Amino acid sequence: MALPGAEYCAAMLAVWRLGWIAVPLSPSHPIGELTHAIREARVEIVFVTDNLLDKVADLGDLCPVRALRYIDDVPRDRDVASRDDLTNSPEPTPNDGALVIFTSGTTGAPKAALHTHASLAAQIKSLTKAWGWNGADKILHALPLNHVHGIVNAWMCAHAVGAEVTFCAKFSATQWWRVVVDDYEQTNRQTPTTIFMGVPTMYVRLIQAYDAVESEERRREMSAAASKLRLCVSGSAAMPTPVAKRWSELTNGKELLERYGATEIGMALSQPLRGRRVPGRVGHPLPGVRVKLVDGELRVKGPGVFGGYVGRPEATAACFDEDGYFLTGDSVEYDENLGYGIMGRTSVDIIKHGGYKLSALEIESAVLEHPGVGECAVCGVPDDVYGEIVGCVLAPGPGGSDCGLVSSPPPTAEALRAFLRDRLASYKAPGVVVVVDAVPRNAMGKVNKRSLVGLFGSK
Repeated sequence: MALPGAEYCAAMLAVWRLGWIAVPLSPSHPIGELTHAIREARVEIVFVTDNLLDKVADLGDLCPVRALRYIDDVPRDRDVASRDDLTNSPEPTPNDGALVIFTSGTTGAPKAALHTHASLAAQIKSLTKAWGWNGADKILHALPLNHVHGIVNAWMCAHAVGAEVTFCAKFSATQWWRVVVDDYEQTNRQTPTTIFMGVPTMYVRLIQAYDAVESEERRREMSAAASKLRLCVSGSAAMPTPVAKRWSELTNGKELLERYGATEIGMALSQPLRGRRVPGRVGHPLPGVRVKLVDGELRVKGPGVFGGYVGRPEATAACFDEDGYFLTGDSVEYDENLGYGIMGRTSVDIIKHGGYKLSALEIESAVLEHPGVGECAVCGVPDDVYGEIVGCVLAPGPGGSDCGLVSSPPPTAEALRAFLRDRLASYKAPGVVVVVDAVPRNAMGKVNKRSLVGLFGSK
């Protein structure tokens, strides 16, 4: 466990060189989640920096942890015998386990997905080719380092090609703009930051911070700096079309690149680096990835797919079909020209309403066009007549206390349905609406929709 930076990178590389399996733990997680992670992944040793020692002080009593060792400025003559013994370990083979990443837990308890050195290498090879990674790239890294998005897409790809990584201890929209603009100006506008990867919520916050700036000259500087980013990737959650369009406007026409992936498979689909990017679509299969649709569900096969869930052989077997394709559980539609479109998780994002199957993501995108909505989440709410009705949890917008704008008043259910009349079929409009200060999300910006249903009470 370490904050983003050199200590984290050194620890991960050292663990792999020793032939061990890395299990990145998030410093932001409470003790209960850390305990679950350590038990589920069968962790035996925890590495931790001194500044996070208090966070894991009790783990030795709660979990099967053999030792606590610190990543710090320990004198080189300390524990020499132990160090020599470790560095003489044989190098791992491609099929050896390398990395455990936990599933998001949006549809059940997080499971420990094990990737091999081979599956990680395949993911890196695919992404560096598809996204044109090179040694001259500079990425501003603000993602959690315990998920595929932050570890593989944003850090390991950069490391593989010798690109420069600037880590942010914590994402801040105002700080992001300051770093990007300063880098643009201090390098005489020749070698600015070139890549950013974020979740949709980050882009919303960046847009809010931009719109809050009163100086037209400063906004022009911000737009000029952001327009030098050759690649802005959005993932881990669906990108609302209005947000994507606004980002393109303030970056002088730069389009977000949307992609699709999962903990177990890495990245599978991506919009093209060059060519048409259709908002709301996630493109086509990445190099080396094979996909198929079975009853609307996306299934994926390729060298980047994981080896299985730690200690759960039945769950592992159940997530593959007879041809070895991973069952993503995501409902997808396909058009040869437009590419693949993710309709949502079959279990939580497909709402069964009076014989119709509705996409929660489609409804969310339409709701976000309302000026009084900053963010929202749509889910199915049990109903005796229709089976499920459309429920919408929304937070006011478009401003917020962190950017200085005055928020528009959130719409009532009746007002929202009136607004959506020309945008959605009437049976897709939310039947019930709950207004909250902020839609609850995990560290990757994902919403646990099963937990949202309780917000509607007996409605």
